[in-house]
Amino acid sequence: MAEIQNCIIKFKCTKTWESLAESGNANKRYCSECKQDVYACRTDSDIARHIKLSNCIAIFNQTQDKLFVGELSTPYKK
Repeated sequence: MAEIQNCIIKFKCTKTWESLAESGNANKRYCSECKQDVYACRTDSDIARHIKLSNCIAIFNQTQDKLFVGELSTPYKK
């Protein structure tokens, strides 16, 4: 996975992927505290798609280690 750059962290969650409720979909879990779905992202295209949708995400690297749980946005462009 290439590195996504110039994203703004809107929210960084202290929860872990493992602590979120399973949804029956291996790439989606539910946060009962925030009342939102959280989507697993393993590729740059996953990350880009969920940023556009303003979804909370969990970013994993190629060895499936979780790197981040929260919400990102693209930088403001004039």
